[in-house]
Amino acid sequence: EWSSRDTVLEISYQIVNAMDAVSTARISTTPDWTPVDGTNYIWRIEEGAPLTRAILGPRPSKSDTYVYFATMGVSHWLISRSLPPKWRPWFQSGTTLLSVDAVIGNCDNGLC
Repeated sequence: EWSSRDTVLEISYQIVNAMDAVSTARISTTPDWTPVDGTNYIWRIEEGAPLTRAILGPRPSKSDTYVYFATMGVSHWLISRSLPPKWRPWFQSGTTLLSVDAVIGNCDNGLC
């Protein structure tokens, strides 16, 4: 049985997943030298997550990024729907927190 809590957790994941998609898509438009705090620069921002990097490469195109994250969103919903109610909040909360961490990392690199 799908609960209202499941809906809230799933919507939370989907929002953070969209934020991750938008910030990750900005990698493709960053210059080789990127200002971090006005005085320090980092060399070429690249995808850092091992699984995402293996699929999309270090500098993914916007279209590939959006297809990947759309697939992640649909997959997440399907997996959430198939899990037993006892396990569902753990999966949804855990994956949301991992995505929040990715968004924070992207923002720290100036992608937000």
